[in-house]
Amino acid sequence: IDGLWEALEANVVPDLEIMDPLSGEPFIQKDLYKLIELTSRVNPHCRWNFTTNGQWEFTDYIKSHLDMIEIDLISISVDTVNHQTYESIRAGGELQNLKRNIVKLMEYVSEREKLKGKRIRLVLNFTIQKNNAYEIEEMFSYCEQVGLAPLFLFLYDPSDLSLEGWSDDQKAGYLHFYFNKLNKSQLIVTNRLFMAVIRSIEDKSIKTKWYKFYEFVTDEDICKITEASMDPLSYALNRSQEISSF
Repeated sequence: IDGLWEALEANVVPDLEIMDPLSGEPFIQKDLYKLIELTSRVNPHCRWNFTTNGQWEFTDYIKSHLDMIEIDLISISVDTVNHQTYESIRAGGELQNLKRNIVKLMEYVSEREKLKGKRIRLVLNFTIQKNNAYEIEEMFSYCEQVGLAPLFLFLYDPSDLSLEGWSDDQKAGYLHFYFNKLNKSQLIVTNRLFMAVIRSIEDKSIKTKWYKFYEFVTDEDICKITEASMDPLSYALNRSQEISSF
């Protein structure tokens, strides 16, 4: 688009407080690096959030551009730590490549924090759907192994992959399975997921029962959870990082 970059430089970027590239994998987009260079020159105090699938090579070029900006959050979409499930969810992706980049990003964040003294949040996203619904314990184990906070999200679309398509009995069975498997801290960390499952139950009496049971096993205020449930990085992420033991 003619004049786009000039307009961004003059009218948009100088006033930004937070930059969050959306729509696709940011680190394979050439214009991302042009935007980083522009922002670092025009508005160096702008803070950045990134969501990435980790399916790229962490080159010196990428590192040098990250060094130009203030970073608040790098959220890595993992979804599963099972090779077979990963191939079914992220066709063409390689789980080992993702795990290598997780380690490299952890090293980068650690080195940068030592140099600049500013914390960067590095979290692992797990979007729960039919393919990975019963892998939550393995996800917790991996997060504990690498020392990163998990963020559990509920897949709504495409609907044929979503747990919303399950019957009330299937949803109740799912909740019963994990409420007996996970400890209190894990149930709090997964609140966004299980609140979405409970909300999707059509039978009001069953729904009410599970809301009350969640409160009972976690001692969490259901009203606060419900108020924060529309923002995955407000309640779920904060609680995930507050709890150090899974």
